[in-house]
Amino acid sequence: MTVLRAGRFEYTFETDWDVLAYDDARYYKKNVRMIAGGTKGVDFVAYDPSRRTAWLIEVTDYARHGVTKRSDLIRESAAKFRDTLAGLVGMRLGAGTQYREVAARVSCEAERVAFVLHVEFPTSGPTLERGAGDHRSLEAKFRRAGESGMLRDIRVVEARTTMPWFVATG
Repeated sequence: MTVLRAGRFEYTFETDWDVLAYDDARYYKKNVRMIAGGTKGVDFVAYDPSRRTAWLIEVTDYARHGVTKRSDLIRESAAKFRDTLAGLVGMRLGAGTQYREVAARVSCEAERVAFVLHVEFPTSGPTLERGAGDHRSLEAKFRRAGESGMLRDIRVVEARTTMPWFVATG
């Protein structure tokens, strides 16, 4: 099993998966982050060989860090997904073997790219906007925003959502 941490969440992936803490990766920090005035990156990139699926996973914890507008969340997350895909191509071509192998599998072997926005909302107090705590509503809005582009396979989830990996709250 591969275990990675994002804030108070611990993600456990199957042993045969290639997994990278993308925005913590040295190559991203030194070579990708400052391109064109600054790029964004998701928390994790994971490749599931049995499904030939690349998962780009962004973790946002408003339960701990306050609230924002839903439109800002969608815009910022979409930019992270876009920038990560571009960064993975650069990583595949220019990084050392530590990152190149994961980037190559994601950018060359994957038949599908799925975007996951893991959002935790406050259980009390102010919310993002009316209905923003509803993950399905947020996912539908995200899908409409990306209908004509690559954001067709997106899931907005919370820690308790069943996914091909396990999430524990610490």
